[in-house]
Amino acid sequence: MGRHIPECLLRTLLVRAGIEKNPGPWFCSVFQNRLHHRSVSVRRNRCMEWVHFRSCSGLTSLREYSHTGYVARCCANIASSGSQASPSASSSSDYVTPPPSTPVRQFIQRQHPSPTIARPMPGSASFLQLNCNGLRGKIDEIVDFMTRKSISVAAIQEIKLTNTCSLYSCHGYNVLRKDRSRNGGGGLAFVIHHSVQYRPISPALDASDPYMECMEVAVRSGTAEIEKYNVYIPPVGSCVPINGQAYNPDISGLLSGHNRLVLGDFNAHHTSWHSPLGNDQRGRALAEQIDSSTFCTVNEDAPTRITRRCSSAPDISIASPDLLSDVYWQAVISLGSGHLPIILTIDRPPDFITSERRTFINYKKADWSGFREYTNRRFSELPPPSDVLVAERKFRDIINAAAARFIPAGRIPQVRPNFPAQAVVLADERDGIRAMDPANPRISELNLEINRVVNEHKRNLWLEHLEQCNLAPV
Repeated sequence: MGRHIPECLLRTLLVRAGIEKNPGPWFCSVFQNRLHHRSVSVRRNRCMEWVHFRSCSGLTSLREYSHTGYVARCCANIASSGSQASPSASSSSDYVTPPPSTPVRQFIQRQHPSPTIARPMPGSASFLQLNCNGLRGKIDEIVDFMTRKSISVAAIQEIKLTNTCSLYSCHGYNVLRKDRSRNGGGGLAFVIHHSVQYRPISPALDASDPYMECMEVAVRSGTAEIEKYNVYIPPVGSCVPINGQAYNPDISGLLSGHNRLVLGDFNAHHTSWHSPLGNDQRGRALAEQIDSSTFCTVNEDAPTRITRRCSSAPDISIASPDLLSDVYWQAVISLGSGHLPIILTIDRPPDFITSERRTFINYKKADWSGFREYTNRRFSELPPPSDVLVAERKFRDIINAAAARFIPAGRIPQVRPNFPAQAVVLADERDGIRAMDPANPRISELNLEINRVVNEHKRNLWLEHLEQCNLAPV
């Protein structure tokens, strides 16, 4: 089944008619190469030929394009060189028919504009967006979820940590935090795999906003950077009116730039991001700001928060126009928070390193007593050797047979090293119950049991580590 086009992308294409993705089997009239189906192109108003939007059109943003006001630099050069043409010839150029379905590549000598360097595009990547409602007891399950789903970066809201907490890394992931200063609630974090290059970027919001929390980071993906803005806005009831007026957040400063994702829990509801609760005052204000920009929401028609009482969509995912056609959005029923984890995948040629394909041998679970008994019995049954080569081969066959019988070996495609097997069974049971009945009280019991099993597993790992350490006094 083919992937459907998001509603926000269709709305963007209709607003800017004439600029479209995959216009057909045309060729760029500047570089004389075929327009790739992933490239963005624009049609020149005078000659009606297609050119690359980024490198050949001379435009810096989609807002600069219009049917009447935009003139490509190459068309301006041709018009200036042909100013001696007759009036009838110049008037007929406004009604040139579109190119045929199979255009012929004609290499015509013309004066080309100075091409600009095309902006590098990010490679394939998967990101996680989640309001975890407390990170300390859920970090192990979140990291395990990211490992299984091949997610490199997670934007987490409501971590509820303070500066006394030492959680800055977990199982190969770095935890970048921005704790709330006024109390122990709220807070933001980025969980980034150690192999991912990243850098902090300057904030794009007014620092005087008393309620909105925002954290920024630029992540290297392929040959480009993706700017990620992690946002949390408390519920309306937690925001005291300012100067007698209701608090309305302003996110217009985030809605500009390229290769940018704005992710977070805005505690706002509007039909633009398919909220089942309709439109509220904050949702209408945010929807108006988004519609006034070139950015669009990428939420699908699915809730992002499921509780016993209702389902809603307070979590919003917003993307810049150059990422809209490549972002795939999915909310998954998993993990222990009331908010669902949202996976955003940028569909580009893959550049991830696959897991090592080899057989692993688990010596810790080997039955060494059975191994010893089996080999001793088989060795005692052998006649005295007459040939050293034959004896070596029989010895090797017995050892290999005993290893295959008493030493576990193989390969598990989805290894969960930091999440115990008992917790995996409980998590699968919880996710199944939650998908069928979100109000089932068994869900809370399973979350507590998962936390207990994970903590016990971590405690056992620490005790094993201490046993291997040399604790003798110096």
